[in-house]
Amino acid sequence: IRSCTHRRSPAPARWHVVLRQPLGTANPAKQPSSPLLGLPMSSAFGHSSSSLMLDQRDLEKMPPGEASIATMASDAPSSGRDGGRRRSTAQVPMHYDGRMVWVSAESTPQTIARSIAGAALPSARNGFPVYLFSKYDKSTNLAAKGIVTAAHLIKAKYSKHLAAIPSFRSNRNEVTLKVVAQSDRISAPADAPLLSVAGTTDPKVLAGAVARHARDDQTIILRGIGPRAVFEMLRAVAIARDYLEADEKGQDLLSSLEFVEVQLTGREIKSSALSVVVTPTTTAVTATAAAEGSPMAQLPTEAALPMDSNKPEVPSPPAPSEEA
Repeated sequence: IRSCTHRRSPAPARWHVVLRQPLGTANPAKQPSSPLLGLPMSSAFGHSSSSLMLDQRDLEKMPPGEASIATMASDAPSSGRDGGRRRSTAQVPMHYDGRMVWVSAESTPQTIARSIAGAALPSARNGFPVYLFSKYDKSTNLAAKGIVTAAHLIKAKYSKHLAAIPSFRSNRNEVTLKVVAQSDRISAPADAPLLSVAGTTDPKVLAGAVARHARDDQTIILRGIGPRAVFEMLRAVAIARDYLEADEKGQDLLSSLEFVEVQLTGREIKSSALSVVVTPTTTAVTATAAAEGSPMAQLPTEAALPMDSNKPEVPSPPAPSEEA
């Protein structure tokens, strides 16, 4: 300390105080307080206390052993970094009632699908709804792929259908997809309007069209190719929900996601596009009531699952192409 005090250096030394305490023995009343802020030292220096971590994980309700570790691992993200940036504890939302899954640019659709399908397990600590937190186009596109893959698994095993409810967090680049399970499948009539979405589409303009059809009780289909188009589609649905929230009708929007093959002009092979069926509803909040309370059998560990009751079994759900 004496040498650091008297020696001149272009980069002054920085001292970091880290308070460590054994897990489960945290006592805010016994923690030394900061003379400047009047708070516990752990809070004054921006570190979460052990008691807060206990509240977040409810460790006192979980039996010790490998099962507890597996449950925590299934709920936690695969990496502590999202898109190359460390996620701070302050960014973790605490008011969501379900399973929370953070999707980064390095996530895979298969991992996301397993996290969604795991909510159907009778032993799941957190069931439906499942919240997928993404940011920007790449991770949002991966979240959409994960929903489509999980929808095949849930339909084949439980005869349930998944629907998504997009919304925003702190800004319109941070998309939250609330995934719910319901008995009825969201389908579009044969004469439903079809809107093609590009990566340059203005989501606010598209949201106006979606809200206009919803006010007329019409189901609309949005279709696009590429991560940016998928990002703009889901953002448009989230903005349209904000538009409808201001109406006295009390409408909301439910969306069904699936991949379809389309033939583009000038291409010999077909391309994979994301099709989003958006339907107006007044029961979006209670859409998971029937699915949450119903008993479900455990998901099989093998990869072979029937894609549809009218089709033979295939090794695994088809992976979308890189374009979608």
